[in-house]
Amino acid sequence: MSHFIFDIAGRLVAMCGFHNVDWNIPSAAMGYWSRVSEQRKGYIQEAVAAVTLYGFKQLGLRRIVLLCQDENVASIGVAEKLGFTLESTARGVLFMPGKSELLLSRCYVRFDSTGLDQSSVSW
Repeated sequence: MSHFIFDIAGRLVAMCGFHNVDWNIPSAAMGYWSRVSEQRKGYIQEAVAAVTLYGFKQLGLRRIVLLCQDENVASIGVAEKLGFTLESTARGVLFMPGKSELLLSRCYVRFDSTGLDQSSVSW
């Protein structure tokens, strides 16, 4: 389940969505991507906030996970600004093309939508 963000000219600038959904818990991991030229414009933070709200309010998720590499300061910032809590760190969880060593990754989680701004989101 992916959500795509386009600019006014129709060019894909970012995307965000759930994967590894486990309806038994129910939980999901969330991934996101942005064009380098569109980074630091707030698209990802806004998208992650909206998709997180959607996951809890509409899908009934009880746990949402964000994984990011330990060196990815921007992704760590998104997770922490949106109230995700660092749950664990592990080596070799995420693959990075061109890297031979096992990279350290961070696992951030949220268990509800408390504190997220819901005023600008509608379904």
